[in-house]
Amino acid sequence: MALRTPLILNQSTGRIEELAAGDTLFGNYVEGLVGQNRLINGTMRWWQRGTSFTSPGYSADRWYFNAAGVNTPSLSRNPITAGSVDTECIYFAKIAYGTITDAANHYVVLEQRIENVTTLAGRTVTVSFKVFNSGSAGRQIAVELGQFFGASGSAQVSGIGAAKYSLAAGLNTITHTAQLPSISGKTVGANSSVVLTLWASGGSNFNARNASLGAQTGDVHFTQVQLEAGSSASAFDYRSDALELALCQRYYEKSYNADTPPATVTTVGQVAFFQYGLPNTNYAGGMTTAFKVSKRADPSITLFSPLTGATGKLHNAGNANDVNGSATDIGQSGFFAQSASFGPTNTINLRWQWAADAEL
Repeated sequence: MALRTPLILNQSTGRIEELAAGDTLFGNYVEGLVGQNRLINGTMRWWQRGTSFTSPGYSADRWYFNAAGVNTPSLSRNPITAGSVDTECIYFAKIAYGTITDAANHYVVLEQRIENVTTLAGRTVTVSFKVFNSGSAGRQIAVELGQFFGASGSAQVSGIGAAKYSLAAGLNTITHTAQLPSISGKTVGANSSVVLTLWASGGSNFNARNASLGAQTGDVHFTQVQLEAGSSASAFDYRSDALELALCQRYYEKSYNADTPPATVTTVGQVAFFQYGLPNTNYAGGMTTAFKVSKRADPSITLFSPLTGATGKLHNAGNANDVNGSATDIGQSGFFAQSASFGPTNTINLRWQWAADAEL
C-alpha cells in the first residue's frame, strides 16, 4: 500500500492540513484529530435550541437539564468576561433555582449522555471542568457517572465513582477520577450510553448517586467540561467551532441559523416550494430535505411555520395561511415534508422551518 501524507486538524486555523516532512507537532494538535474528550460541546459553545430553559430537557447542545422539588429552576447561557476563564471560552451554562420544596426528593442536575455504553468500559477515566460559584465558599456540588444499557438491555448502573466537592467563592477547577465497570456479561440494547451527571443539589433519597450531597444553595456556572481516559486531567481539548457544531448536529439539527431558536418567526433558512399558473382545484405540496450531517439514528422531525412559528404547520404564501404539515420517509440523511390538501388556488408557494432530534 502506498504511503500517504498524514493529515492533522490544525487547531489554530480550524483547517485539515497535510503534515510536511520533518515537521513536529504539539501534542494537542495530534489529539485534535483523534479527540481525547469524549464529551461534545464541553465549552457550552453551541445552543441550537435556545439560551434559557425552565423545564427538563436538552438545553446547550448535548446537555440535558433536569430539576424537581425546587422553585423556579433554570439553565441559561451566561457570557464569560473575555479572558477570565480561558481565551477560547465564551459561555457558561448557569444553573439557578429558588427555594427547595422537597428536601428528600429534590434534585438539580446537568448531564451528558455519551453514545454507546461500551465507551471506556472497564477503564479509569478522569472528568475535569471549571465551575463558578456565585454563592459563599463551602457550597458543594457532586459528580456521578452511570452506564445505561439501552432498551431491553441490562439494568442501569448509577452512582459510579460518586463524589462531592466543596467550592471556593468564584472560579474553581474540579478534577474527578473514577473507574467505569467492565460490561462483560451485560446485554446492550439500542440507544445505550455512558452518563456524566453534575449535581447542583440533591435530596437524601439520592445519597447513593451523589455521595450524600444534600441541599445546596447558590447559582453555579459550568464550562470546559472534559471526560477522558486515564487517571489525570490533561489540558482541555479544544475543537474548531466548525467541527464542534458538526458533532452536535449528529444529534440535533434545524433549518434556522445556529443561534436562532426553533419556532422563531423568521424566513431566514426556511425551506420553500412553489409553483405558478395552476388551475383552480385542491392541491398539496412537498419536498425532500437533506441533513447537513448524518444523524446517529432516525430522528424525530418538528415542522414550523416561518410566518407564525406554529408547530406542525407549513405556510402557504399563495393564500397567506398556515396549512397542516407532516414529515415522512424519515431517515438518517433526511426526510420528506408535505402539506395537507388546501383549497382552490393558482399558486402553490409552501415554506417551512424544521428541527431534527436524534438525541439519546
